[in-house]
Amino acid sequence: MADIFTNVDIKMLFRGKFILILGSSNFRAVYRDIIWLLNFNKIIPEGHLRRKLDFSYLGDRLIKQGELNRGRDYVEMREYKKDGFHIKYNFITKCLTKEVEEMMHDIHEGNCKPPDIVIVNSCLWDITRWGPNGVTLYKDNMRKLFSIMKSSLPSTTLVIFSTTPPVSQSCSAAFLVRQVEFMRHSLRFEVMEANLFARQLVPTYGYNILDLHYHLRMQIHRRIRDGVHWVPTAVRHMTNLFLTHISLSWGVPLPGNFCGALLQSMKLKAKIWGPDGVNLYKENMQKLFRLFMSNLPSKTLVVFSTTLPVSSSCKGAFLVKQVEFMKHSLRFEVMEANLYAKQLVPSFGYNVLDFHYHFRMQIHRRVKDGVHWRPEAVRHMTNLFLTHLSLTWDLKLPGNFTSKALRRMESEAKAMKSCSIMVKMPQFNIFQDTSMPPPIAPVKKVRKLKSPVKYRKDTENIPPNKAALSQPLSEPFRQRINGPALPQPQIELFRKSLAEVKREVGKANNMPKLMFIDPNSVALSNRDAPGKMKRETKHYKNEHCNRPRLQPY
Repeated sequence: MADIFTNVDIKMLFRGKFILILGSSNFRAVYRDIIWLLNFNKIIPEGHLRRKLDFSYLGDRLIKQGELNRGRDYVEMREYKKDGFHIKYNFITKCLTKEVEEMMHDIHEGNCKPPDIVIVNSCLWDITRWGPNGVTLYKDNMRKLFSIMKSSLPSTTLVIFSTTPPVSQSCSAAFLVRQVEFMRHSLRFEVMEANLFARQLVPTYGYNILDLHYHLRMQIHRRIRDGVHWVPTAVRHMTNLFLTHISLSWGVPLPGNFCGALLQSMKLKAKIWGPDGVNLYKENMQKLFRLFMSNLPSKTLVVFSTTLPVSSSCKGAFLVKQVEFMKHSLRFEVMEANLYAKQLVPSFGYNVLDFHYHFRMQIHRRVKDGVHWRPEAVRHMTNLFLTHLSLTWDLKLPGNFTSKALRRMESEAKAMKSCSIMVKMPQFNIFQDTSMPPPIAPVKKVRKLKSPVKYRKDTENIPPNKAALSQPLSEPFRQRINGPALPQPQIELFRKSLAEVKREVGKANNMPKLMFIDPNSVALSNRDAPGKMKRETKHYKNEHCNRPRLQPY
């Protein structure tokens, strides 16, 4: 939540300041709402938020314009300069445009005044207007944009990147042109992915991020029918969020017109850790590891451990009275900090031991305060550290315990050695404790395949000795395998050549007048085909007996 700013409060905050807003139509609505709040102490009418390319709005002027269309060449630049307030807006279809590059170049050369506040948002147009490679271009342009800002803007400029508010699961055709209508149902997920990328990238440049997607996730009933834009009350909420963030960053007292748990959390972070307390932890992490790299020798093994999981309701001496409101949200902030550490520490070449992962199923070993752990859990931490050190230094483990997780750690350590140069450490002998019993090898259970049909055991099929193999099979058993015996005249006919078969067909009374002989069972000599070798007569070999296959035509 955010505090509520009135006409007087925003004038006190923005007097004598230069604000630059870069964004799409939703941030044009924020720009118009700020101007409306500077002149009137009430909610802006909805019709004012949908205007495009009007020559003047409450005293501002249209600096540059293009054709009114829904393409990526749409241009709109506005400026409000009145009574000591200077606000400039630039509609961008991607985060790094030619206008933005020229503006940053002029600021770097000293041709124009640098802004005091820069509010940036770009996502929807980047991923819906620039072809199949729009996501890749968006990520590259984001890095280029903040690199240019870092080299052009002074350190006193407050840069705030805002995540994109949530969009509907079925956006209307007013925003999505015909060529990208297939993205209607998947756009909300791509927006979430782009917001996650921005939340990871922006703090690495030392800039602030305001997560509008998080603040408006429970306000989706305030969207209009197109599924992208918002009603005036939601736009005023965005404006109050920006003003609250700016006040806390500058150390300016809030108006105090609203009080909430989330607002108290924002106040406390700004009060304890300074005006830029949101990103101070991440900046200190980067400074710490830069200090390690510049002072520690290459032989030193640095292991960063993630924070252990905390309870959903911490209590006791850890949470003082001033921060008791954080007891239910602390576990999520710990997870976010651990994720940032796992991405940052390996970039400096140091190791990470993820205690949060190893203890995620051991929370029953916590004590009552929800933060500290029992002795057996502490010993588990010690063993994890010693195992990590042994695998890193290429030392043999004692072998007092074995598990799948331990074997996985060993395989990961071998994979790391194959792709990086390990530090040579002094060799130590680790002796196995003789008092400990040997590890119990895991017993593999052999699954017995159950046959769907149980057959009766046939004693005739299993001869008692080798001498019985030479004896002929009994007549009942032979008939079960081969079927009823054929008449002797038919067997003799199949053993003759094809010419003899043709002569004898008419003589045999029990043979059909027309038959088809399978070529796989009987191979005859091709006497009429010149140049071909005569083939010997082959007989069909069944699995149990040799007899030809007879198929009626």
